[in-house]
Amino acid sequence: MPKVIPRSTRSESEPTSTRDATPASGFFSSAAIFFPLFFLLLWAARNWYQTVERVVHNYNPLPVQDYWRIPENLSRYRNFDLRVLWIPHNEHRIVFPEIVFAADVLMAHGREFLPLAASFLCYLGVFYILAAAVLEDKRIAPPVRLAAVLLSAGIMGWQGSAFVLADPFLLQWTLTQLGAFLSLALLTRVSATGRNSYLAGTIAAAVVATYSSGNGMLLWPILLAAGAILEISRRQLATLASTGAIATALYFVGYGAPSKLNLANFFLHPLYSLEFIGAYVGMPFGGMKAPSFGAYVGLISIALTAGLFTAAARRGLLRSSTAIALFGCYSFTLLTAILTAAGRMDPTDTHYSMAESRRYLTVPLANWAVFISAAIWVSARRKWKVFTPVTIAVMISTLLLLGLPKLRWWLRDNQGYVAEYQLATLSIQDGLTDPSLLGRIFPEPAFVEALLPALRAGHLSIYARDRSKWLGRPITAFAQVVNQTASGQITYSYPVASGLEIAGWTDESSENSGGWFALANEAKQIVGFGRRLPAGFPPSLPAYSAPPSSGWVGFANLAYPSKQIFVYAITPAGLLPMAGSVAVPALDAVNMYATGSPIPGITWRAESIRISSELPQLLVHNTPPGPIYSTWNGDDGNQGQIDSSDFAVPASGCFILPVLHGPSTDGLSVEIINAETAQTVAAAPMQDYVKWWSYWRFHAGSNVQKVRVSVQDHGSGWGQWIAIGQPYECR
Repeated sequence: MPKVIPRSTRSESEPTSTRDATPASGFFSSAAIFFPLFFLLLWAARNWYQTVERVVHNYNPLPVQDYWRIPENLSRYRNFDLRVLWIPHNEHRIVFPEIVFAADVLMAHGREFLPLAASFLCYLGVFYILAAAVLEDKRIAPPVRLAAVLLSAGIMGWQGSAFVLADPFLLQWTLTQLGAFLSLALLTRVSATGRNSYLAGTIAAAVVATYSSGNGMLLWPILLAAGAILEISRRQLATLASTGAIATALYFVGYGAPSKLNLANFFLHPLYSLEFIGAYVGMPFGGMKAPSFGAYVGLISIALTAGLFTAAARRGLLRSSTAIALFGCYSFTLLTAILTAAGRMDPTDTHYSMAESRRYLTVPLANWAVFISAAIWVSARRKWKVFTPVTIAVMISTLLLLGLPKLRWWLRDNQGYVAEYQLATLSIQDGLTDPSLLGRIFPEPAFVEALLPALRAGHLSIYARDRSKWLGRPITAFAQVVNQTASGQITYSYPVASGLEIAGWTDESSENSGGWFALANEAKQIVGFGRRLPAGFPPSLPAYSAPPSSGWVGFANLAYPSKQIFVYAITPAGLLPMAGSVAVPALDAVNMYATGSPIPGITWRAESIRISSELPQLLVHNTPPGPIYSTWNGDDGNQGQIDSSDFAVPASGCFILPVLHGPSTDGLSVEIINAETAQTVAAAPMQDYVKWWSYWRFHAGSNVQKVRVSVQDHGSGWGQWIAIGQPYECR
């Protein structure tokens, strides 16, 4: 067998010496070089610090959204049923992330530490590979290489990446990215050394990418093109091609395409498809202005990258390992954007919601790092006179420093979702299963409620350190009550199913540094816990505190009979009682299954509005079975009043009223009025962003025999509408 002579990765047009490179020694001697690089280093370090801090604050041990797949597969993990690895998630085979998820359940109490750590390390690995690809080109002056690396570090470390890194299920994205970057890096070593061990590593990394997320299959044609450019041996290229074909074919064994895919949209709406791709690549800058701004930014970056590729090709630079890494990784992101558009886009969505979702953010962030590195690298290698590496670095630095701060509102809005996750988790820790709260962590609350007993029995997730064991026990058994009042105030309460949501504020500089609170009833029984949520104060609650970071929220479990709820700040010295208390209201929230028969004989009349059963398109599963009366009628701006006829309170003295409203409650009200005195005896509580029907149970006193329901809609803004169902007897 003839000996294989490794082909050099150096283009024939490249110089055979490095005499044109700037010497490495002494380049820090100039303040004009040192201080800009030092500033970029501080900026990148600050960004990564903020990201780590946000990941810690966003941590939530309870599964949210797609991660409920893990409790669903719990028995399969425990039985080591390997078939679970082949169950698709949407259109993805997530074999390798699933292994990490299973290990976390079996070895780490399901507290999500393993997938979170793995995701962060994968993202760091992506940056390391990108930095190494730039730094290894010694033909470029060290300050230029460092500038490219530091700018890449700054954009990849931007704190928006925490929305991915703090979500354990999104390990599939960072693991796929690492597999793609690593496979391209190893392929360049195949060309440089001819060793098959590097080819095996290339294939292994590509297989990991393929079976972490469906877009990983797009990596194989990129590897084949890169292998051809690098002129690896025909046998190695054939091995790569056959392995890719096998890995792709096996992917579809037993595969069922998700019903929500609509590939025809991609071809029927070519202009929208192009905008969608631009919006995907342009993130996070789509959050700065109108959604179309992000699309234009992304399309401009694609056009500029095509220009950089052409410039590199004309100089014969494509066979260098740096070019393969940079342009190969950019191509992978671009193909991912195209695949996402083909499978997920909705041409009626003018906001490009699927393209600009926070769940994809590490992909475009890494892609911006690739773009920045490619621009500086090509400029340096082509020795451009106008757009020099320094000019490009200054331009990009200026744009990033001016642009990223404008994304504060985007960060705040998305942070609100995380705070709502932690709020729902706290309610479950306090033993409550209110549908509107469970619906914030998964679209089907009944599904979550059915899986919670398995987590509790296995001491997994939030039940690994279960505070609910204290519920019903004397407050003094938890800690000593200190004869001192805690600074702060109780400001808000809202009934939830079988409980009461309570919020307030406390001085952040107080001894309550841990941010935890105990809730007790008048019998001094612990009925729940509260805390200052690490992700921030939930946007669904009115923030009466200043700043909102001093706000806390808790839940009282009313399975323990209570008339008054008292709050205690948990401190190292003991429990500090907070001034005041919360009275348990007469009108409480119940599950829809608590409804009995509809109260007969009730009619409805409207003023200034047409009665309609029409509602906005909502994902609501707990709709009452009877008639619905809505003020929406196709427009949030509709205003008016709907009143019921007078009806007798059932003999039990109890009835249930279903209420649904839009995400903004300003100007909305539902009142129960004593028909004999015309006095309001109760009002349905309302809270912003509640997306589920509330079922309010009213206990009439002996002096209330006949009532009527009055619905008031004086809100004309976005989301200001209200709907009501027929009153029911209590079961």
